[in-house]
Amino acid sequence: MKLITVFGLALALCASSAQAALITLDLSGGFNLGGNLGGTITLDQVTGNVTAVDLTVNAPYNYTFTVFNDQGCASFLCYVDVSLMGAAQDSYPLLSLDFAVSTLVGYAGGQLCGAYAPCNTNASGLSPSLGTGVQLYSGVATVDSSSIPEPAPLALLAMGIAGLLAVSYRRTITSRRWSRVRKNFTD
Repeated sequence: MKLITVFGLALALCASSAQAALITLDLSGGFNLGGNLGGTITLDQVTGNVTAVDLTVNAPYNYTFTVFNDQGCASFLCYVDVSLMGAAQDSYPLLSLDFAVSTLVGYAGGQLCGAYAPCNTNASGLSPSLGTGVQLYSGVATVDSSSIPEPAPLALLAMGIAGLLAVSYRRTITSRRWSRVRKNFTD
């Protein structure tokens, strides 16, 4: 019965450590008509969902994007659309980021699709008004190393040590019992 309890506890610890793997991606890049992109996107690597956005486009636009609108993936790229704080969804200015991957599950950074490195003719861009598009000419997403979760290896190490201690304790108890039994037979 104790073994079943320990096994259940081990499964619970491993399952809880694998629930969410949030990472922070640092984004940077430049636009073809001026202005630079900077800031972060928080991404759940298990589900591939964006959970938070904090991006800035400096002069001449001076926008701060903090509202996540939409995301999706096709066979050749994934997109993430964000807008200004307080703006209605899909209202302008809208920033659309295109990633050159077919899924954001397990994404660990890379090039953003831009005017000089398009993903199947798509490029990340800024749409300050309905007819005007400003394209990102180069951009990159890198993982912020301080945001990488590491609970699973520590949980596995703790479970291994606990298992070794349990086996050692059980052997000690068993050997003591047998030594008492042998002593009773020899007396």
